[in-house]
Amino acid sequence: MAPAWTTLLALTAAVASSMTQAQDPSTFGTLLSCDDARCLWADRDGIPVSSDTMVTQFLQEEGMDAGPSEFRRRMETHVDYLEQMHQHAAGRDWAFSYAMGVNSRHLYHDGSRMLSPADFVQQELQAARRQQQRRLTEQRRLANAALSLRETLDWCSTDNPQNQSICTGVKSQNQCGSCWAFAAADAIETAVVVNAGTTPRSLSPQQFLECSSREMTATFDYCWADGGVDGSSWLLTKMIWGSRNNACNGGMTHAAFADAAQLHWSLLSQLDLPYNEEDTSQASAATLANACDNSSTDIAAASISGWEQVAGPSCD
Repeated sequence: MAPAWTTLLALTAAVASSMTQAQDPSTFGTLLSCDDARCLWADRDGIPVSSDTMVTQFLQEEGMDAGPSEFRRRMETHVDYLEQMHQHAAGRDWAFSYAMGVNSRHLYHDGSRMLSPADFVQQELQAARRQQQRRLTEQRRLANAALSLRETLDWCSTDNPQNQSICTGVKSQNQCGSCWAFAAADAIETAVVVNAGTTPRSLSPQQFLECSSREMTATFDYCWADGGVDGSSWLLTKMIWGSRNNACNGGMTHAAFADAAQLHWSLLSQLDLPYNEEDTSQASAATLANACDNSSTDIAAASISGWEQVAGPSCD
């Protein structure tokens, strides 16, 4: 397939990394509901079960002993944290707008949290109120401008200007600190669909993991941080970020954008270069040889010629 050349215009889309389908409520390990008596979780078949049953099944699915262990304790700690959050939210007559659950990363997380369940709920409530206020302000502004906008918009269905889903499947970084590579791949693949009108194709985070080692300093504006941001007191309206992309040890998405654009990378699909964390990919030798090549290849899924921050410089 010939490369789809386009210009990436959405840094914040990479931060969100969210042009993927929302978690289905029946997904194994999803918290379904809580009442005064207990909480119910989706088991491997999507059937509501107790947390103990779900954790036992989860350990078995991971090939682990389901008996007492440090892995089980870590998972149970996370489960208890989520259940307490939902119970605190219910006590305030409020519900989260998104699904929560567990995955294999929670088998290795030590369970430490910056916020208590009650504090987390309070933070989310405040954020929801601010969002509602911004929504009302925007509605008034649009009403005054006499603009006509569509009532609904869903980028993961046909209810959008593209008349097709631009979403790809949900990816997992597993135990590797590669969120920056996933954010870059997701943002670029979304921009390609929006700008070129092509069919969505999952790009390879592994390519960024293996090839992007750029060290750079960049300045970004965050207009919404004027007056402070709850939970992120460090965020200022102008931030200078210095970073170096270093595989599973972390990196920054904007440096990955810079590599892809300035080095004229032929971006590969996830099928051609599967994700394998920090180890050398199991792709063919020819594919690996082309992964960091600056020239176009016949198997390139996309490419970009530039990018810029569009959300943040101005909140007008």
